[in-house]
Amino acid sequence: MPYRNGKDSTIWVNGMKLGKGAPHDPEFRKRIGTARRSLGSGTIADPMVIWPTPGPKRSAEVTQAIEHIVHQVAKRCGLPYAWIAADGHSYSTTAWTMDGRIMSHDDHHITVRMGMSPSICNIQGHIYVICEDNDVKKRPLRVMEEGERGIVGGKNPQFWIWGGYPSNLPPSGVKYPKSPFEIVPNSILEFQMEVKRKEEEADYLRKQAMNPPY
Repeated sequence: MPYRNGKDSTIWVNGMKLGKGAPHDPEFRKRIGTARRSLGSGTIADPMVIWPTPGPKRSAEVTQAIEHIVHQVAKRCGLPYAWIAADGHSYSTTAWTMDGRIMSHDDHHITVRMGMSPSICNIQGHIYVICEDNDVKKRPLRVMEEGERGIVGGKNPQFWIWGGYPSNLPPSGVKYPKSPFEIVPNSILEFQMEVKRKEEEADYLRKQAMNPPY
């Protein structure tokens, strides 16, 4: 989903030219400035992957797996810098209202920004991943194949241009799913949603048992 703060909604796919990019928004720039974890040298052959503060909240095993996947995708895209905006999660912003975001279920993914320099972002979006045992609490093993997407018409990765795109350059010709998302029957996502539903139901029943109504 393109960012609400006015960044371009042009879809970017590997092989397209990049726009000139733009600086990060002030809040994200501040988070980058206080980042305590990164890896890579900041070259196309060895992209630098940066965790803006507060940094990773998962185990070392999960954190390293996320870094490896982001590094791999950034290298494939030919971009020397990548910033992890949000580690693995299974929902996406599909629209904005006056009251804030509208969220929808989505395949498990990492939200990233990528750029050609330490201070300029060129693209932003989602890298969808497959987790060990299809359990989103476990480490991501690899980039999800497009045929494994649980959203009809979903691509991987899904990137948008950051900072404008020249009108004389051809568009990607690719379309991403729009809200409301249609979930693929018998997909990994459908399985994960059912697991989460059962966990929430069990948690609710456990709390009710601990605090029975009088």
